[in-house]
Amino acid sequence: MTNNTQTISQKIYRLLDNGERRDDIQLALVEEGYEPMEITELIAETVKIRHEKRRTIGLQLILAGAAICFSSFLITITSSFTQSSFPYVLFGLTGVGTVVIFAGFMKIF
Repeated sequence: MTNNTQTISQKIYRLLDNGERRDDIQLALVEEGYEPMEITELIAETVKIRHEKRRTIGLQLILAGAAICFSSFLITITSSFTQSSFPYVLFGLTGVGTVVIFAGFMKIF
């Protein structure tokens, strides 16, 4: 039963990656002879796991972007007391950090 469940889950992952809708996946698997209730539960769990992975990656990107922005702030503050040019650090690293943060938001939402 475990191998059967894993192969069904792999099929569901593949179909979701191909852009299929949940209803279409359920109809296709019911036509193959699987139980409708089991398929509904497996699709729900598969989608939940998929969203959880994306959310985790998104949060990691947001934290990395915040760390980049904070380090840019620290470097800018410390280099402002010297004669060196700091706009590249200010705008460059802050821009990179902001892009990484928005990439994280795109993964979450």
